Amino acid sequence: MTRVVLRPVVFNSGQLVASRCASLAEAATSALVVGVFGFLALIRTPPVRRVLVAVLVFDIVLQFDTNFFYREDPAELGSLGGLNISITTFALAALYVGWLVDVLAAKSTPQTLRFSWSLFTYVALVLLSVMVARDHELAIFELALLVQMALVFFFIANFVRTPADAVFLVRLLLVSLALESALMVAAYAGLALTLPGLSSQQQSGIFTRVGGTLGSPNNAAAYLMVALALVMGVLLTGARGRLRLLALVSGGLGGAALLVTFSRGGWLGFVVATTVLLICAWRRGRLRAGLPLKLMTGTLLVALFFGQTIRERIFGDDRGAAYSRIPLMKLALRVIADNPVLGVGANNLPIRFDDYAGHEMSGEWLYAVHNQYLLVWAEQGTLGLLAYLTFLLGTLRNAWRCWRGSHPMLSPLALGLLAGLIGFMVHMAVDVFRDRPLLQLLCVVSGLTTAILPMTVAEAGRRNASPSSTLSLQRAPGKSSPQYS
Repeated sequence: MTRVVLRPVVFNSGQLVASRCASLAEAATSALVVGVFGFLALIRTPPVRRVLVAVLVFDIVLQFDTNFFYREDPAELGSLGGLNISITTFALAALYVGWLVDVLAAKSTPQTLRFSWSLFTYVALVLLSVMVARDHELAIFELALLVQMALVFFFIANFVRTPADAVFLVRLLLVSLALESALMVAAYAGLALTLPGLSSQQQSGIFTRVGGTLGSPNNAAAYLMVALALVMGVLLTGARGRLRLLALVSGGLGGAALLVTFSRGGWLGFVVATTVLLICAWRRGRLRAGLPLKLMTGTLLVALFFGQTIRERIFGDDRGAAYSRIPLMKLALRVIADNPVLGVGANNLPIRFDDYAGHEMSGEWLYAVHNQYLLVWAEQGTLGLLAYLTFLLGTLRNAWRCWRGSHPMLSPLALGLLAGLIGFMVHMAVDVFRDRPLLQLLCVVSGLTTAILPMTVAEAGRRNASPSSTLSLQRAPGKSSPQYS
């Protein structure tokens, strides 16, 4: 008979726990590695990259952001009150990581990078102004925002490589215009929407002024003015199908939204932009009969239903709103006279006004000067102003050269951007454009004009070399002009 001997099993709990922890750590490490490589592979794909670019455009109006280290007192005087972190910040991080991976992987042949020395110089001068600022933290808030916006410019300028890329970006701008305008019109009609992270702001006074999601009616008007000029550029292209329909819908809603901002600066900028666009298009023989007819129809409808209200807004009592800007401009000029080279530091002008406001300013409204040029001059000094103006004028020059390039699609779009930016610069003379949405819009527009310039120059060269040559674009059957939908 076989004897079975049972031996006691020694259970070492410490070794078992250590073994399981090691297994879990190994599994977690493997999962992390797989996740990181999966993320890197995902953000390199064109569809995901386009989604991230769409985030950059839509976040101009949606403003999904927060401000860390927020300081209420400087914010009430017109300074940036905190360190702005937005969905744009995360989209930029993903886009640049994907771009870096592409470079390291040598996925594509190296291409010439498009750059703006004036923008780089301006950001460098803002960095220098941090050293002379009385409040370094406030200066860093503005510097951090400008660095993000410079990254927006640089990516857009290098993301758009074909006419199709440019049309994709324009389509995003039109969709965001339609959504923002619809929200504003609904708010004016008393149907304001309130969603998590999305609200329609209203400002009541003599008139009910709607600011949409852009923080103020004046900010909304500046955005709408540029976007509407782009709509007119799209209509000048003769585009058919969905692109034209989108332009008409967003243009109609945008015109109504611009009206209910009751922003005189925005209205003036839009008139200037429209005048510039019509004159330039007429002189080049690109003015289609439909565009002036649509503008005249819209003007007649506005005059019929809102004529009296507009007259009261322009010529009526504004309770000193326009006059209050003049003392602020005088104060800014005093600050400039004392700090002509480097200024008082980025984002520091409003907190320095008390040093320059004498007895004659007692009782006056003290806020950031409502003139973007004086604001930059006072905070960044003469060198900063020159760099800022060089950036703006360089963008205008690029847009003008694109317009002169006679590209069937991109040149009219560039004319719309040119006209919109001129109106934007007019509006800058009577308002503060320090917030992220307008800076982001400016950098997207500037990046787009920088990107399409080589395409229009190349097209002009092909036309000069061979007048019979045409751009190889998709054409609709029976049509003689390129079709985009």
